[in-house]
Amino acid sequence: MIPKHKAIKVTAIFHRKFYNRVWNAIQKSGIINVHHESARYPVLGVRKGIFSSLMNSDPILDNPMTIFSILIFPDIELQVLDLIRRAADLNIPGHGTVYSEEITVYHENSLRFVSDTCNSSEPKEKFFHGLTGIFCILQRGLGEPVSKLILENGIGVPTITYGTGTGLRDKLGLLKITIPREKDILKLVVNSSDVEHVIEFIIEAAKLDSPGRGFIYEFPIRKGLINTRVSLDGSKQAANIDQIIAAVDKMYGGMDWRRRSSQLKSGSSKRKFFSGTDIHFSCNEGYGLEIIQALRKAGVSGSTMRNPKLVCQSQIDTESSIRLSPAREECNMLVPTSSLDDILQALEDFGAFGPNIQGMLYTTAIPKAFTYQSKANLKTMITTK
Repeated sequence: MIPKHKAIKVTAIFHRKFYNRVWNAIQKSGIINVHHESARYPVLGVRKGIFSSLMNSDPILDNPMTIFSILIFPDIELQVLDLIRRAADLNIPGHGTVYSEEITVYHENSLRFVSDTCNSSEPKEKFFHGLTGIFCILQRGLGEPVSKLILENGIGVPTITYGTGTGLRDKLGLLKITIPREKDILKLVVNSSDVEHVIEFIIEAAKLDSPGRGFIYEFPIRKGLINTRVSLDGSKQAANIDQIIAAVDKMYGGMDWRRRSSQLKSGSSKRKFFSGTDIHFSCNEGYGLEIIQALRKAGVSGSTMRNPKLVCQSQIDTESSIRLSPAREECNMLVPTSSLDDILQALEDFGAFGPNIQGMLYTTAIPKAFTYQSKANLKTMITTK
């Protein structure tokens, strides 16, 4: 049996102008490995000009963002969260978000990517609980209009990245040209009491109950500090609305006071949700697609691939003198929990954790997910709720 270990994943989403500050702080702290990728943070702009009153809605403006993913052991969770908060000034609305998740790391090779040291001062500020993350895969081009609806309704602050998908598209033959391989990946953090209604809102906004439109799931968050700025419409007052919201969050010690469940449409009782396990597998660039194809025999029907970069203190594996490539491929696979052992064994047999591929794998428990399900597939889906 492949050994497993409990760990924490810290996700930091911050404006690109803070990249050097955050990276310098990480270097000084002793954290060994960071995966990073570019993203964009859409925000409502300001209507200007003599015809601004004729516009139906505010324009969308994109802010360039960086996402750092850091795997650590649980005992340094608060230090790493606070390190990111201070380096990027995340108490200021618009600067970004940081949050932590509980993960399970598999295989000894994966432990080389998990940091056990953070030489940082003890945190002086508390981080919020009662948060839930939402992960949504959409056809390319849908990320911005869906984000605009989220912002206009004051639901939260989404982040958009990009990926490529496999699954339904690869089974359609010539019809696959109707479903683009390129995907928009939308991430959002909301109050846990609102997550059911927010998921329903996104399903309807993105038409995820239609074939090939994408899928959505929620994932638990341990604690975090969330960006509240949805608009660039500044105020001439001493504090704008985003700063007031952030101050009230701090005063109440959380976000529960601003839950919006009563203002959002109630979820449909006819939705067929399911649960499962989200597998995150990353490897040196050039091996991802071949591995995904090999895993289909173990029950993996589809995946979403991204290309994060690995930034580390030393890219030489001291035990084997094998260079860890900074170019990485990461595959997300939402699978039935019952098939996890078969998938892990298939990866081991493939040599996915060996010195050339340098695979790293961790999993997250997914309590609720949704995608279009045909009647034929409904019986074989992951635990139906």
